[in-house]
Amino acid sequence: MPRDRFYPTSQSLEDPQRAHRTHRNPILVEALKKLSLEARLKFNRDIEVKNEARRLKSIDHAMGNASRPGSPTASFVTVDSEEIALIRKEPAFLKRVFDYLGPWTINFIQDRNSSDKRKAEEDTEAKDVAAKKARLVPDIEEGSNDLPEINFPQILFDTAKRLPGGIPLSFFTYERLSAIASDTLLTQKIRVSFLDDDGKKSTVYALDVPKLIDEWKLPKSGDKKEGLSFSEFREAAGFLLKFEAERTIGGENSNNYRWLDNHFSFWLVDRSSESLFEFWKDLEFDQRMERKIYPKPFVTSSYENAWSKAENKKARSIEVKEILAAATAAAMSAVSSSSSSSSYPSAQKQMKKLTKFGGISTPFQAGSKGKRKTLAPCCLGCGKRGHRIDEHVDSTHGKFSWVTFVNAVACSPDRGNKPLCFAWNIRRECKGCDSLHVCSFCGKADHHAFSWTCKVLFTLPEVHDAT
Repeated sequence: MPRDRFYPTSQSLEDPQRAHRTHRNPILVEALKKLSLEARLKFNRDIEVKNEARRLKSIDHAMGNASRPGSPTASFVTVDSEEIALIRKEPAFLKRVFDYLGPWTINFIQDRNSSDKRKAEEDTEAKDVAAKKARLVPDIEEGSNDLPEINFPQILFDTAKRLPGGIPLSFFTYERLSAIASDTLLTQKIRVSFLDDDGKKSTVYALDVPKLIDEWKLPKSGDKKEGLSFSEFREAAGFLLKFEAERTIGGENSNNYRWLDNHFSFWLVDRSSESLFEFWKDLEFDQRMERKIYPKPFVTSSYENAWSKAENKKARSIEVKEILAAATAAAMSAVSSSSSSSSYPSAQKQMKKLTKFGGISTPFQAGSKGKRKTLAPCCLGCGKRGHRIDEHVDSTHGKFSWVTFVNAVACSPDRGNKPLCFAWNIRRECKGCDSLHVCSFCGKADHHAFSWTCKVLFTLPEVHDAT
């Protein structure tokens, strides 16, 4: 019996208004876009299997083994080139989705990875050639009388790479970079030995960082201010960025360069950066040091929190100075009133306010009844006259004898930074506050600071006639 009596051999009639099932529906397209990469790969693999079945059915139809051809093949969900690059560069992910990839995709990944490997080998050879040329001295390009750009010498790169501590930011001012680049520091070099890529011992010269710190009178390692003014910090940041671009693979596209660029830009672009410099510099230093230990990405929110801390520190500093001014005036009034104690409660009230800040000494008065002399204030940290503890600068006045000054508060360094009582250290008089009653010079409780039991009184010539 003829086969065509039961199976039609012509195409069926179709409704011309019937919509094709494609991915042109906006809602469907948006839903497909939101699928994860792994889900889209699996989705495409399922489509590929079904398309293959449709093609086989069309072949059967052409051979007379099927009544009608297979339906049109379905289109795939888009996987862009960046996602393909992610698949081929992440071995763990490639292994997880390997079964979802078609043969052409696998061949493409293998070809591209082989190409990348060849390019990396060629780049390595080019770097070896460049390293051999590095010993050549470049010619000097004469220009205008303007300050020339800094050409970083090889010793700077070797120091940054071979010394564990690296190079301090304070070395990157124009003046100090010029001194290094002029090669006048022959006695400030050290030899550093290391094993090269072939396992052979090699030696390079590096900067003797401690000697240069002493010669330039810079703060020792760990000083968060780094001996830099705001303008010097801005200049050093710019040169450090340029240096990082030259020494890091990837240049300005490297992760470390981008992090430093974001880091310095955050602290320098705001109009109030300079006025807040003394309050945020230590926070900026901590962020750079933390980056060396834990290379995490730049997170704007953590920087905004740090900026808020700097603003709060400035506000607290202003508050402390205002209270100090009021306390000083009240204390001077109390000392000068020999016949009446009416002003004493006012002084005591201001002293009580100062207890929470750790206290700062008031000016002393001396002289006859007709004419008094006001001695300069005396620092509760170092014992020197001429400045208060909140005005103390280590580089100018020396280190504190014992006390620490944290967030505008005089604290004990060995008792969890607990605040010290200001009034007790000046007059050994206090009506039971919660602060520590120990000497700010030595930390002992058997005497107060201005008893001068443990420290010689420094007298500086800041004395003037009181009117």
